[in-house]
Amino acid sequence: MLTAWFSGTSLTLEQEELLASQGFDHDPCEAYTRLDAWVGAFAVRDIQERLPYCGICRDDGVVLTRPIVKNRRSKKVTGAVRFLFQINWADTAPGFSWPADYHLIWLPGFDRWVLTYSADSPDAMGYCDIALGWIGPDDEESDETREEGDADQPGRSRRQPTERWP
Repeated sequence: MLTAWFSGTSLTLEQEELLASQGFDHDPCEAYTRLDAWVGAFAVRDIQERLPYCGICRDDGVVLTRPIVKNRRSKKVTGAVRFLFQINWADTAPGFSWPADYHLIWLPGFDRWVLTYSADSPDAMGYCDIALGWIGPDDEESDETREEGDADQPGRSRRQPTERWP
């Protein structure tokens, strides 16, 4: 599925079914797909404890809004992770918090950095994590690609032409 995401090719029927069986059964919004959500979750699986989450107190205990998966990879094969920044999108509302972390995560088998968005719950996008885009080590950013701003085009290299946002 990573190959399809990086190349922008369509998923096979089997891959579509696999996504759905893993809980990625709907697109989060118009700009991103469920494959973007799967790639985001895949990329951040080894750093879940560092990502935003919150707990909801119920009669039967505390429920975390971010599922923590225990089957992470060995530290020996974990890609490099670079925390970029955190934005709390709801600091203006009293008593309400909506943090989002942004990371660059190196996927060594593909020689690419993946930019991820990670929220504390799936409330806003339907998923906690979304892969926003990628860049390879040899890709150079020019003024033209910076203006094009293709980080908002999921799964596209900075070298591919994109349409400007209005």
